[in-house]
Amino acid sequence: MSGFSQLRARLDRSTFLRKLMRVGLGTLLAQSIAMAASPVLTRVFNADEFGFFGAFISIQGILFVLFTAKYDGAIIVAKTPAGAVNALVLALLIAGAFTIATSLILLAYACGAAWWRGSVPFNLNFCLLPLATFVATAFFSQNEWAIRQNRFDDLTLYRLVNATATAGASLVLGLAGVTSGLVYGAMLGNLLASLLGVRAFSRGGRLLLDSVSWRRLKYTAIKHVSFPKYIVPAQLINAFAGSIPLLFMTYRFGLAEVGFLALADRMCSGPLSIIGSSIRDVFKREAVTRIRAQGNCRQLIRKITWLLAVLSVPPLLVLTAFGPTIFGLAFGAEWIEAGRYARVLSLAYAAAFLCIPTGCLFAITENQRLELVWQAIFLVLMVLSVIIGLQMDHAYEYVVVLAILRAVAYLIHLALNYSLAGTAACRQLMTRRAS
Repeated sequence: MSGFSQLRARLDRSTFLRKLMRVGLGTLLAQSIAMAASPVLTRVFNADEFGFFGAFISIQGILFVLFTAKYDGAIIVAKTPAGAVNALVLALLIAGAFTIATSLILLAYACGAAWWRGSVPFNLNFCLLPLATFVATAFFSQNEWAIRQNRFDDLTLYRLVNATATAGASLVLGLAGVTSGLVYGAMLGNLLASLLGVRAFSRGGRLLLDSVSWRRLKYTAIKHVSFPKYIVPAQLINAFAGSIPLLFMTYRFGLAEVGFLALADRMCSGPLSIIGSSIRDVFKREAVTRIRAQGNCRQLIRKITWLLAVLSVPPLLVLTAFGPTIFGLAFGAEWIEAGRYARVLSLAYAAAFLCIPTGCLFAITENQRLELVWQAIFLVLMVLSVIIGLQMDHAYEYVVVLAILRAVAYLIHLALNYSLAGTAACRQLMTRRAS
């Protein structure tokens, strides 16, 4: 039997691998659209505008954690469809309340500053943060619901629409001279994909809305209280720690250097993150199934980790050898520095890629406390990077330090993931659920 025939036979026998291939190929296509648009966008938007977009997304990442109180994570682990839909509604209600509250606070501050000082002390586009975060929350919550329902084809469609709309809108707005076109484009992409999710939900999940009530919402909030209790602090630390390098570079080296780092992350970390997330979407469901049936998922995590390691080698080698040249040819000579950043950060990108799919084991095994410990370690390492960076005069030197500390943090994360996949951690989970 030929190698291709063996692969096909193996795919036919493995539902997990078939799902992985479907989602992975669709996600790869979606990311290809985003990457194809980037050489044009870097000629439409300058480094300062990419820097502002990077700062906007960093703050949005912090707000995103608060807006759902992480109850969107309960959509997957809920035992019944009614429990899952109540978790979905609860997450969206909390997000809506935060959107209204933060919008009023920002508008009141902007109006008060304009009246008192005669000018607003920040870019008015930051007032879009609450709405942009709510739209992103709706998009990711719909993704969780699609995973719960095993609708991986729908999940792929959402990502394709998101990538296409984001790239197209950003390009059109940039050509029209809208300086924050990258922000508006990202919002539009999330919005259109969310509307598709609502349409799909109305076909299969609308009847489940009859099970939603204030009593059941309260029960869901109490039952899954470990998500806001442990995951929110952990991910807030993570979001803040992730923002520290950008904020420090803005203060120390200027917005243009932030733009170089933002483009490096967009072109390297972004694709790996999306591919890893698509694998995680399939891994989540399979891990829960194996834990319930076998009491552990260590074999699964070994398979996934080796697959990711193999996938990460080619881009790692290419970036190391030709990073600056590729960025200069693709985006213009002024972006060569971004290629130098990408080359230095390539090992850290690969280490983070290995952790993305299996990071959900903290939630699946309900070991949120351990996740909080890792986030604290990550925060300490990022603060250490700033302390070291204060002694440096060049942004490139700081990026080298940042790359080393990021890689160390994610290798620790990977070791923790493997320990959680073992029989002991999973047995503790099964015991808690049985009681």
